[in-house]
Amino acid sequence: MRLSRAGAGAPSGMIYSSREPWSTNGYRICDQFRLDAALRTACRAARAGHRDARICDGGRCSTGRGRRAPAQHDCGRSFGIPAGGALARPSARTHADPGRRLGPGADTKTGERGSTVDASGAYRRCGRQNPKPAEGNPCLMSRDPAYPPQGVETPAAPAPRVPLDVLLAPERGWFRALRHPDFRLFWIGNFVSNIGTWMHNVAQGWLVLLLTNSPWWLGVLGFAQQLPALLFSLPGGVLADRVPRRRLLFTTQSTMLALALTLTVLVWREAVTVPIIIVLAFLAGTTMALNAPSYQAALRDLVEPEDTLNAIALNSIQFNTSRVLGPSIAGFLIAAVGVAACFFLNALSYLALLFAILKVKFPEREARPANSFRAELVEGFRYVWTHRPILMLVVVVAMVSMFGLPYLVMMPAFARDVLHVGPTGLGYLVAAAGAGALLGGLQLAAWKSHRRRGPLVLAAAMLFFSALVLFCISRQPLLSALLLAVVGGAMVSSVATVNSLIQTVVPDGIRGRVLSMHTMAFLGFTPLGSLLVGALAERWGPPTALAVSSGFALVLTGVIAVVAPEVRRLQ
Repeated sequence: MRLSRAGAGAPSGMIYSSREPWSTNGYRICDQFRLDAALRTACRAARAGHRDARICDGGRCSTGRGRRAPAQHDCGRSFGIPAGGALARPSARTHADPGRRLGPGADTKTGERGSTVDASGAYRRCGRQNPKPAEGNPCLMSRDPAYPPQGVETPAAPAPRVPLDVLLAPERGWFRALRHPDFRLFWIGNFVSNIGTWMHNVAQGWLVLLLTNSPWWLGVLGFAQQLPALLFSLPGGVLADRVPRRRLLFTTQSTMLALALTLTVLVWREAVTVPIIIVLAFLAGTTMALNAPSYQAALRDLVEPEDTLNAIALNSIQFNTSRVLGPSIAGFLIAAVGVAACFFLNALSYLALLFAILKVKFPEREARPANSFRAELVEGFRYVWTHRPILMLVVVVAMVSMFGLPYLVMMPAFARDVLHVGPTGLGYLVAAAGAGALLGGLQLAAWKSHRRRGPLVLAAAMLFFSALVLFCISRQPLLSALLLAVVGGAMVSSVATVNSLIQTVVPDGIRGRVLSMHTMAFLGFTPLGSLLVGALAERWGPPTALAVSSGFALVLTGVIAVVAPEVRRLQ
């Protein structure tokens, strides 16, 4: 415990330790500062005359069982009090009774439980005044107007206190961003909606395979659904910087609900055809491309700046948890009642997200000069092009998208023709990738802020492509599922880390446009890769096609790691 003189004529900026016999109840707990060498020398000299220095340490009196004070850290931490520890929960200390722990009702200004000091310096416990402190115990607080000793210099005034909610949520807690109510509600709504989305995606791919019996059409489906990310992500970024968050998010999610209901009705009436599925997939992809930049920027708006990385990691966790649950549920529903049930449940799941969007309080954004649509697009391109580390990060994400993510659209062909596990096995395979992605998100949520994130991006991308090559070689369902778990975890670690770097580095006024380029790289290049891998799979088979594309990307990632050292230095 550290004490600061609040009375007896001492300057308020002085910081002293409670271990000295002359400590008084005229001092108040304040943020920790390290005593200089002269003050520590004086403290040791003062303690030399104590009856037993071992049992008087930091204001503790516990006969024969006192602890030595921990060494002072550079940041001033001591006695387990976090930085800015004025509001930290104090350890058990004694006042008049040796060994007595502090009771409830601590005074937040003194930091002592059940005790206060009035203006006259009288010592009180739980609202009752004690006539005087117990005599003969130098550990107890007693007023000494002669303190501080002459010739002892003290540090400067303490830093501001840390808010209580920051202390209640550990600095590196996995779920600390969920303490923000708006983010928590938004997170839950997206989790429910994403379960339905993954059910929809699995059922849609299976339906196309049943109607066409061709992996080429799976590639066309992926192309139609993800091409809008290449075409409309940048306009979506401009909208994210212009249009209020609530209005844009509510409009896009309502459109997705209507599209899911349309496909449900067509399947129930047996009026669905492959061209209709392709058109609906294109419209859904367009809506998501316009939605994604605003959605990503909203994650930053709903939490404190220090929780941005954790919020992104938690978003990845909910997305990939739904990626485990959704395909698993879809596999059973397809085998039991058909694909229409998956489309209908997806439509219902959007209601949870729409409710959250209506209830969340999005912060007001500062007004900025209105420029033309084209000028704002050019400004976003210029920012990424002139900041080489950001440009290299976007290139890595584009390679993951183009050469790796097409494995998702090939999953029905792998499940039926390579591993021979049917629709239930398809659900398990996609769920395995989601489980690995969930673990990757948990690892990212616990990532220490002082560790570099640039090397993590490159290492995770290389692991992603390597695991995909091994997956193409495997013919055992269990081994394939384990490799897909590695694929999912590595993909999330790479892409989500790039997202967090952009969120924390790019200014708010242009963040939506830069995030739109991240979205374009992550989703926009996937349709090109889907067409490429689909064409190669039609000629050579899905395993060979995916192995060639993944191996090529693995080599390119290694080249970037060598020629772009600035990425490795990113914090």
